Amino acid sequence: MITQRRPQRRAPPWSRSIGTGGRDESERVVGIVGMRRLGVFAPLGTPTSIVIRLNAEMNKALLDKVVRERLLEGAQEPVGGPPEHLAKVMQQDLAKYARLARELKIKAE
Repeated sequence: MITQRRPQRRAPPWSRSIGTGGRDESERVVGIVGMRRLGVFAPLGTPTSIVIRLNAEMNKALLDKVVRERLLEGAQEPVGGPPEHLAKVMQQDLAKYARLARELKIKAE
């Protein structure tokens, strides 16, 4: 399961770039948009048949009117799809935020 920000809602000004919270525009990183994603994960080694069943049930839930309305109320667009789609999106996000951490010289402590 995956959700994304509803495209018909205008992005808040703070989501256009991340950096110093607007104190100094020269220190901002343009092109990085903070997003909330929701997904369901299973432990490594979970049998494929269980992953397929869970994915089917989650996709079915995303079609439920009440579930969709609740997500939409929270400005989340239900997307759903196969597990490979979520994996691809997560890999893209990881690459994007790794670049951000390098550019801002953020170190793990």
